[in-house]
Amino acid sequence: MDVTVNRERGIGGSDCYDLMVTGNWKRLYDKKVNAVTEDLSDNFRVQLGVWTEDFNMQWLMKKLRSEKKQTNKGVHIFEVEANHILNSTDWRDLKKEKFIDLDDKNKLCLYAHLDGYIPSKKCIIECKHTSELKTLSDLIESYNPQMQHYMNVFDCDRCIISGIFGNKDHKFQVIERDDAFIERLVEMQKAFWGYVINKIPPEIND
Repeated sequence: MDVTVNRERGIGGSDCYDLMVTGNWKRLYDKKVNAVTEDLSDNFRVQLGVWTEDFNMQWLMKKLRSEKKQTNKGVHIFEVEANHILNSTDWRDLKKEKFIDLDDKNKLCLYAHLDGYIPSKKCIIECKHTSELKTLSDLIESYNPQMQHYMNVFDCDRCIISGIFGNKDHKFQVIERDDAFIERLVEMQKAFWGYVINKIPPEIND
């Protein structure tokens, strides 16, 4: 299932944040066409999220093995499976591509790069580390486009968003697939990629 992803030739999960949340199509266009990328190696918040991802996953698995999941939509999994997910590279850092037709000549590559995956539940895991001032609802609203994109590419029905809030709390929720939302998202992805194909910078955010 592992594939090599070229971020300039398609749309990934993090791109959906600019497409639907910030609406900054110009920045996304520059990244895809002009290869304008931001060096995040010295971005403390980004690197903190990277370094705490393993702990985030471990804490989530601990909750999923428990009957007290602190969520009304918990997905109970057996301990042996949780340990397998934590210790196996088979279900961590997964990548996949999906191609959709734009017209007779052009296809759009949608790609996904997952933090984790529960195979028996066909459930994606997305880990985030955010401010303690944010709520779980804030987190879901910001990253729902990314999660729905991943569910589309991997053909899954559920995604767990697992959030660390500052250094105070961890919360998670199971997000269900929303086909109507995915349809709107794909149409927006197609519209944006039209600018990329024609090398026409978007003057306004569509």
